[in-house]
Amino acid sequence: MIAAAPEYPPARASARLHALAAARSGAHLAVVADAWSARLAAARGLAGLQLSLDLLAALRCGEARGSLIGGAELADALAAVVAATELPVVVELADGFGNALHVDRIVRLADRLGAAGVELADLATPGTGRTHVAAEEFAGKLRAARDAAGELVVVARVTCATLAGPDAARAAADAALAAGAHLLRFEAADAVAYEALCNAYDAHATLVDGRCGDRGAAAGRPAAEAATGRGYAWRVDVGAALAALERGTLAYLDSVPSSGDVRAREGG
Repeated sequence: MIAAAPEYPPARASARLHALAAARSGAHLAVVADAWSARLAAARGLAGLQLSLDLLAALRCGEARGSLIGGAELADALAAVVAATELPVVVELADGFGNALHVDRIVRLADRLGAAGVELADLATPGTGRTHVAAEEFAGKLRAARDAAGELVVVARVTCATLAGPDAARAAADAALAAGAHLLRFEAADAVAYEALCNAYDAHATLVDGRCGDRGAAAGRPAAEAATGRGYAWRVDVGAALAALERGTLAYLDSVPSSGDVRAREGG
């Protein structure tokens, strides 16, 4: 009698995410904030998920501002999203909820909860009077993230080009890579600046979500995105997810009679 082949557990989510990045296929990561959207993405055959703080804030706080979300709320959402599917999940951490010590704690928590990757931004902690941190401080947070991340993919989100210009963005990107970040996600003031940054760091770039300017504003995107996105680790579009949520909600509300409509029909 031939023994049955042993069953091995599937590759860890972080290993699958590393493989996805290495393939540079420009695959889409679905932007999600809960188990429902995660399951819909899995049913559509998406390659992975990105847990967005802005989308989570829109659903929980009524305003698409990720700084409104605390660590406990993020952990709760991450646990639900990870449990809903087997897709690898990248979780946005914004500024890391504080200094390098806070980054260490939240990254270790994300790892325990099953995240495949974490994304840390060069944003300053709200209330400090700054919009961005210096490249050296950003690098310190990323080093803490790499030390805590184990096998997780670490993405550095570089946003300072929108206010401080491309030189500041290049300094932040260089510091991020030196600190051990695996990938970069850029935001820029316009499509030309954005494409220049992506081209300069194409070996490490993910395709950004069209935020070329003000938060959520759609602008021109690189020709690579207009085609297949090939050559980028993956594509993520937070702005499109927020717009779809608004459109879908408004379409539903338009289909529901208002109290005035009901009274008019009853009176007739």
